[in-house]
Amino acid sequence: VDDVHGVDGRGRFGTGRELCEAVGRKLAGVHNTPIPREMVGMGGGNEGNNNALWKSLGAMLDFVESRELGTGGCGSGGDFEFGGGRWSTGSLRDEISMMREALDALDLGVVLGHNDFKPANVMVPPWTGRDSLPFQTSDIGAVLIDFELAGPNHRGVDL
Repeated sequence: VDDVHGVDGRGRFGTGRELCEAVGRKLAGVHNTPIPREMVGMGGGNEGNNNALWKSLGAMLDFVESRELGTGGCGSGGDFEFGGGRWSTGSLRDEISMMREALDALDLGVVLGHNDFKPANVMVPPWTGRDSLPFQTSDIGAVLIDFELAGPNHRGVDL
């Protein structure tokens, strides 16, 4: 936790632990937000299967298959090799299916996920930790940005 980019334990971001806790509280707030009605079903299937992970993986494989057949995407068609030829789109679909079955068996539930959670999508306002403010705050004030990929997903996808 102490090895967080931009955190030296003395700076305006506080300690690595303080920054992680502030970001964690914000992410928990996203996960506790009700899934908008317009997003329900975007992953297809029943509530347990209703998440953007399966939709995204399916769309990626559909794109690769369209390139293999020369029917879509940019550029000409052509065979794709994954892992030195050990993988095909069919075998990748089988792996995704097994992963989906394993996750569904855990019954983790679906939350509103950020789905693009990374350091570049966390901002800390410049006034955080400044003594010159008319008020004192220990809140780091982390702000999450870039929600265009947000949607139903398993909580762990954001971790």
